[in-house]
Amino acid sequence: MRYVVSFLLTLCFFTAFAGGPWWQGKGKGFAEISFSTSLFNNLIAKNQFTTYVEYGLNERLTAKAILPYMSVGAKSGIENSGNNLTPKSLSGIGNLVFGLKYEFLKAPLNLSVGLDYATNTFNKDVNDGLRTGYETLTYTPQIAIGKGFNKGYALLEAKYQYNDSKYANYLNFIGEYGRRIGKNTYLSLYVENKTFASKGSFNEIDAPAFNSTGFFVDNENYSTFGPKALINLKDDFGISTAVLFNLGSAPNSNEANVKLGIYYDW
Repeated sequence: MRYVVSFLLTLCFFTAFAGGPWWQGKGKGFAEISFSTSLFNNLIAKNQFTTYVEYGLNERLTAKAILPYMSVGAKSGIENSGNNLTPKSLSGIGNLVFGLKYEFLKAPLNLSVGLDYATNTFNKDVNDGLRTGYETLTYTPQIAIGKGFNKGYALLEAKYQYNDSKYANYLNFIGEYGRRIGKNTYLSLYVENKTFASKGSFNEIDAPAFNSTGFFVDNENYSTFGPKALINLKDDFGISTAVLFNLGSAPNSNEANVKLGIYYDW
């Protein structure tokens, strides 16, 4: 039983939502299946199923995989928006992510470095501007620092996203602060900023319809914030949820995203 003390309960919260600098431990792991839905300007929608898995290869090295499957579409009324689009939907896998995280420091702060690799996998409809992933391979080195304390925790992450196509390269900063509320419930505030380190030119060769719908376009620049929650139903099983808001300059940056997931921890 992993949740012997409150620190381990908090550790599950870290893993479920942000990964952060914390390790899984050799032979231990975490899996979550979640559903999220987003709505952009009441006309463009994205629904996504995601499988997230972490597994401890040894006491300091953790492997992870993120497997998204999504449905994107334009809703009824888009034909009146002046963008020459029609109501239509498209489903398919998104960019698969595989990564490694190594923890350098356990005390007084937790410090880890990692590398993620995102595949160039997607489905798209050029005429209607629908796409389920970025048209690029992405390499993301990252560093994370955090600390657990009493009934809560805080973490900071910094990432550099390098794309091998004409997409921009990005800087990504994440902050999160969480507290335990009652015996089995955890609440946190999540903040993220994504901005380009070097501008890309992919939009110049991309189909015009994608600039109208905004699905996985180049030169994104936005901030995300909102609350998250986790409820432990048993020592190794629970529910995760989040309501996040994006504010940015891309066509679909101003969105609300609602997530609901179930997790298993071993």
